[in-house]
Amino acid sequence: MKKLTVARARKLIIERPVIVHKDETLPELVLAITTDPKTRSIYVVDDNERLIGMITIHDIINVAFPTLATLDTLGYRASKLLSVKTAEDMITGAPIYAKDDEPLEDVLQRMIDHNIEELPVVDDNLHVIGEINLLEMLIVWLEKLVTKEFKD
Repeated sequence: MKKLTVARARKLIIERPVIVHKDETLPELVLAITTDPKTRSIYVVDDNERLIGMITIHDIINVAFPTLATLDTLGYRASKLLSVKTAEDMITGAPIYAKDDEPLEDVLQRMIDHNIEELPVVDDNLHVIGEINLLEMLIVWLEKLVTKEFKD
C-alpha cells in the first residue's frame, strides 16, 4: 500500500466532510453530525477556517448523555463534559489530520495509533479539503488486490 496516497481514496465514500465553527453549540453539533447517516466525525475550524480539532459521534453522545458515561470517564473528564458549551470545549489535544500526498499506509498507522476510524484531510494552511476513513482504505486495498490477481 506504500505507493497509494490519500488523494486516491478520500472521495470514495465521503464527498464532503462536515465542518463546524468553534463556537457552535451542542444542538448545532448534533444537527451537523446527523444530517448524513455516513458521518461519524465532524471537524472544528477557527475563524480563519483552519482545523483546530475533531469531534466524534461518541464525544457528542458522552456530552448529550453524561449520566451514561462509563466509570473511567468520571473525574476530570466528567467535569469537563458537564461544562461543554461550544464545539471548541469538546476538543481534546492537538488536531490529527492527513494530507493528500501522504501514503495510505502512514495514515492508516496514525489512525490505528489513535484508535480512530476517520481523519480530516487538510491543505498546507490546515483548511479541511476532505476526509479519509477506514472503509475507503479497504476499498483501495481490495481494488489493488483484485488488479494484481488479474495481472498474474
